[in-house]
Amino acid sequence: MDKENNPENPWDRFDLSISKKDNAALRTKMFVSRIPIYDVSTSSTGKLVYDLQVDRFGNNVYTPLQQAWTQLLEEFWNCESFDKVDDDGTYD
Repeated sequence: MDKENNPENPWDRFDLSISKKDNAALRTKMFVSRIPIYDVSTSSTGKLVYDLQVDRFGNNVYTPLQQAWTQLLEEFWNCESFDKVDDDGTYD
């Protein structure tokens, strides 16, 4: 048997075989899965307008957990420090 794929003890498992998303706290998963989806358009004055997407029953539409998780990790990966955030929310 390959000890890397079938370890005797759960703490002996290969690090990359453990999904960080699956092992995240339930509160974290609930928070991330409740990020609403907005339609972004430009008004006649040139300002951005954000409209919350709703389904046919009037309920908010939320970003799928996998998509939100991946996007957050990409943003964190590209961020060296929160001190470098500009006033408009972008990074240097």
